[in-house]
Amino acid sequence: MKDGRIQQVGTPLEVYDRPANVFVAQFIGTPPMNFFDATVDDGQLRAAKFSIPVPAKNRAAVRGGQKLPAGIRPENILASDEAGRGETAVVQGVVDIVEPIGHQAIVHSRIGSDTLVAAFDAHRMPKMGETIDLRIEIDALHLFDSATEARL
Repeated sequence: MKDGRIQQVGTPLEVYDRPANVFVAQFIGTPPMNFFDATVDDGQLRAAKFSIPVPAKNRAAVRGGQKLPAGIRPENILASDEAGRGETAVVQGVVDIVEPIGHQAIVHSRIGSDTLVAAFDAHRMPKMGETIDLRIEIDALHLFDSATEARL
């Protein structure tokens, strides 16, 4: 619910995996979904200081020059040596904060003006100030319309 209106109905996992809009995506999940502004350019999502391929599932729904919010959940950002599911794109970030929480470490990395929060295995915990490779699972990206904030 937002402003008295139902935003999405579904099982918890359906809502988590396929949020209907930006509000639902931000509301569900701890740590919350990462968001960054991107522009579609030649099959790439270009953020301020990095670019990653547009997921195959979204290619027909986007056009060149389109600006949109993109989201990725922390568990879909992997350490450089972690095995991913499907295609990944590597971006480099500088570690700002590391939060050890038992079996996981919540890692906040800065890439230009964007911050990406990842959930790493506690045994792969980087140090603050370290430059690390982050592997983004491309098929796990969520793209949203910039005007309506609805999922594409």
